[in-house]
Amino acid sequence: LGNGDCIFDQKLEHDELQPIVMYFGHVTPSKNFHVIRSQMTDLAQLVQQKCDQDPMANSAGWIINTCGWVEEEGYDLLVDTCKIFEADQVLVLGQERLQYKLKQSFNETKKYNFVTLPKSTG
Repeated sequence: LGNGDCIFDQKLEHDELQPIVMYFGHVTPSKNFHVIRSQMTDLAQLVQQKCDQDPMANSAGWIINTCGWVEEEGYDLLVDTCKIFEADQVLVLGQERLQYKLKQSFNETKKYNFVTLPKSTG
């Protein structure tokens, strides 16, 4: 994994007792878009390895909390996240237009189920 703009090719390994965490180096994904995409792919591989090794983790499912950046490259990143992690259920909080746009982007496949949930008011 890399720091800043550098990516090091190394075997991905994870201690099963530790959380899976990657350092991005910025507070916003727009600062280094290509690195965050690469890290998402690496993270998906690590999560899949964990699920392959642990039947309990595999049956539990994953919750992927994305950032609120849903315009332009942010939307592309959201679509990539769905594809990279092979999500089958996508919950959209309080943004019906975003749900519609996602359905349009994935209209060729029935693999994805998009559901809009209301935002909490309190």
